[in-house]
Amino acid sequence: MRTDLNLSKIVWVQKTEHAWSSEWPRVWNGLLLAGNCKSELDAFRLSDGRLQWSDTLKGCLRSMATDGQSAEIYVGAQEGTLYAFLPPT
Repeated sequence: MRTDLNLSKIVWVQKTEHAWSSEWPRVWNGLLLAGNCKSELDAFRLSDGRLQWSDTLKGCLRSMATDGQSAEIYVGAQEGTLYAFLPPT
């Protein structure tokens, strides 16, 4: 859910069939990244909440990071796997 700067109204809401497992969403290149325990990594546009892309990695996806310079997204799964993931363009 995103609100306006005054926190007075909801701008958009995104629900999923499976509960989010990522500790908090990650903002990256105008997208909001979130993962779940069904191995799905989703990227939503910040402007309107529409799904931009979705991909599947293995495991319960708990954390995401970026270095702010490269196109890679680093994803940690609860089962102990770390991914350096290059998202679809």
